Amino acid sequence: MQKDRTIDFELRDLDVTGPYEVYWKVKNHGSEAVQAGQPRGDVIVGGDTRYESTAFVGSHYVEMYIVQNNVCVAKDRQPVIIQPR
Repeated sequence: MQKDRTIDFELRDLDVTGPYEVYWKVKNHGSEAVQAGQPRGDVIVGGDTRYESTAFVGSHYVEMYIVQNNVCVAKDRQPVIIQPR
């Protein structure tokens, strides 16, 4: 994926029934992200879709956690490799 684009992450094929909460973690790696003070890594509450920009060259990842009754019942990680334009 090239720099300065947008990526949509979407929750699909979930086997969890009943109410649940979705949490997201976006972790940036590389000198551009560090110099910009944007390594991130916080876990935040979100919905079934997450939109992110590809602002920094490097190897990054997005994790999604499904929490039900205060227990993580599912998770996934998507690697994101950003190339220069």
